[in-house]
Amino acid sequence: MNWEWKNCPIQCHDTHRGRSVKNTLILEAVASQDLWIWHAFFGMPGLHNDINVLDHSSVFNDIVNGQLPPVNYVVNGHHYRMGYYLSDGIYPKWATLMHTIPHPTTTKEKLFAQRQEAARKDVERAFGVLQIKWVITQEPVRYWEKDELRLIMKTCILHNMIIEDARHVNVGKWTPPPKNAIPIPTLSRYVSILVAHISSCQLQIRNREINTRLRNDLMKNL
Repeated sequence: MNWEWKNCPIQCHDTHRGRSVKNTLILEAVASQDLWIWHAFFGMPGLHNDINVLDHSSVFNDIVNGQLPPVNYVVNGHHYRMGYYLSDGIYPKWATLMHTIPHPTTTKEKLFAQRQEAARKDVERAFGVLQIKWVITQEPVRYWEKDELRLIMKTCILHNMIIEDARHVNVGKWTPPPKNAIPIPTLSRYVSILVAHISSCQLQIRNREINTRLRNDLMKNL
């Protein structure tokens, strides 16, 4: 989502002017079918594309820091240990990202593309609901400071989540695990060991072979 920044400081115009020829700030979000926004990263200049935003985002930090709850599942007889997000075609083929097939030919590919694209519309719908509820996100924002804009966006998102949570006694099957349920790795004081740990996690996240195998398994499963 790109939010037009009407009063963007003149010295920032070049970095915030993207394809729309308007000064904008970018909101990256992960949303589920119930419009619950699980992750939000806001404030990157509109000149950047989705790949640049992903490189700066904290969406995979929990994996690198060892703070992600266990995610184990089986598809077509193969075991997987990391969850994945649905994304569009501009994103890389990582183990943690799954996008559609741009030009499906077989019956399996067409069914997979249909189901994946239908599910991916949830995030677009979440943006739409957010803008309908909050007029300030529909109009070009007239504030000057990025920090104020970031607080406004977080407030809109959190208010929606609190109101939705208050409507139901049972939010769902998922509940946050207690803090002591997730083992926090002891980070070594040796820089080389810490760098090796981070590099290993990054390789797992960006594994293209797992992406290809998972997509094939998902197609066969459907």
